[in-house]
Amino acid sequence: MRVKNYKQAEELVNRYRSVSLEEIEKVWNEEYHYPAREAAHSLTGFSQTDTCTLCLGARTKSQKHRCELCIYDGFLNCLNDDGESTYQAIKHAGSPISLLVAFKNRADYIVQVLNKKRRKQIV
Repeated sequence: MRVKNYKQAEELVNRYRSVSLEEIEKVWNEEYHYPAREAAHSLTGFSQTDTCTLCLGARTKSQKHRCELCIYDGFLNCLNDDGESTYQAIKHAGSPISLLVAFKNRADYIVQVLNKKRRKQIV
């Protein structure tokens, strides 16, 4: 199957890179069990298939979520293997600054995935 969410992946990279420390601090709440995950969700849709930018872009016409249409190539591969460390860094960031760094690292990882996909299409 072909990937459907290249555009959304690029948008998510731009969003991760544009999030400011001030934005994170406004939504950071230590009362949450995972304050970083909640902040990331609020700012980017992180961690839920019904709000994730990539998941929303990998839906069929009937709006069914289809992981195999994603840049990550399959069921929950966004948080497996190479991507797990950047995913977990966002989820478990211990401070707003750590979350900001984790966003930048996840953006870099997504760019690597996109570049790999594009090279495969050329060959």
